[in-house]
Amino acid sequence: MAAILGYGVFATVEYERLGGLVGALDLGIFYEAVCGWAFHADPYVAIKGSSQLGDHFTPAWVLLAPLLRIRDSPYMLVLAQFVLLPLSGIPVYVAVRRMVGRWPATGVTAAYLASSGLQHAIAFPVHEVMFATPLIAWALERILAGRWTWATVLMCSLCLVKEDLNLMTAAFAVVALCHRRWRRAAFLAVWGLAAYLITVKLVIPEFCPAGYTYLDQYASTLQATNSVQDLMHIVEHPLRVLHLLYDNQTKRALWHLLIVPVLGLCFASPLLLLAAPNLLSRLLSSDPNVWTSHYHYDAPLMPIIFIAAVDGLMRICRCVGFLIDERAVLAGQGQACPPVRRRRLRLLVSADHLPIHGQVADRRMDQEACRVRGERELEQTGRGSRAGRAERRDRRGDQPPGRSTPGTRHRDADL
Repeated sequence: MAAILGYGVFATVEYERLGGLVGALDLGIFYEAVCGWAFHADPYVAIKGSSQLGDHFTPAWVLLAPLLRIRDSPYMLVLAQFVLLPLSGIPVYVAVRRMVGRWPATGVTAAYLASSGLQHAIAFPVHEVMFATPLIAWALERILAGRWTWATVLMCSLCLVKEDLNLMTAAFAVVALCHRRWRRAAFLAVWGLAAYLITVKLVIPEFCPAGYTYLDQYASTLQATNSVQDLMHIVEHPLRVLHLLYDNQTKRALWHLLIVPVLGLCFASPLLLLAAPNLLSRLLSSDPNVWTSHYHYDAPLMPIIFIAAVDGLMRICRCVGFLIDERAVLAGQGQACPPVRRRRLRLLVSADHLPIHGQVADRRMDQEACRVRGERELEQTGRGSRAGRAERRDRRGDQPPGRSTPGTRHRDADL
């Protein structure tokens, strides 16, 4: 609630002194689109001279049409944005609390709400990230809760927010593979790629005769004019693609702003794969406006980076703890410790040990850790019990079992 109030005041002030040409233009475009949905059932945008669906496929704007029925003002769109974006902190808090507890989750959520991605998105008057960010955050929370059906539905619904978010749905299939969810991974991959191609090749050209013109941004960087050529160039020239990701000071500043606040812990989690389509599409573009963090482009990345950072920290801690227990047992048994590189890599990449309802899903690793601790406790208990029996015998002057004094033997013979 505090974040909504704070961002509400900030967004209202920015709206009143709206001087950024790009922000004012986008606000006008989206306002006309929502007006079309509200009053004419057609999101026609006079500024562009075509339907809004011919620019970006975002039928989700129809959800804001009732607001304009209440009050026909662009400020209603600004109101919706500074309410929806802070509400994405709820799934972040729930997901992090399940992993690390209440108070650490409160701190992480506060850092998330104060992140640069949300601040710049609120400062930018209106954009469709207001729909994408909560959906992504809830999808990640459902993954960590083990509710894969809901997570799949939420990720597939991104096709109604923007056409390029379908690639994030396809990347979600890779995360499903890390969880060994084979059927869902196949479904998500097919859904994401099919929805992207249908939207770009069929739906958008139907509303805009010029077609999907945003692919022209990759003509100079990837020497490609369509999605297939883009993909082929990435596969055939990986080193050049890696160079394009940080060949500019603005790009390096973006990496620094995204990674440093979470200390790079997000790289230890496969959830970070969801951010790959967004970063690749921006950093490989020839448009310098999408490289910067001063606009709204970072907002969908924020829940991914923060939740992945906490998940990566938990993976590292569990991996280190498990390996320490295993090596301690082997050392106590006098055995040589085997190489652990492959096991460490499996524990970091595999997502089976994600917490579910406060417990750990990887029962095999839990059982192994319990076995290790049990053996150590049993060994310590055995040593303690033997030492205690010996001390009690010394106090009574008794002999250890199986031994007897000569006098005892004579008494036994008389009996």
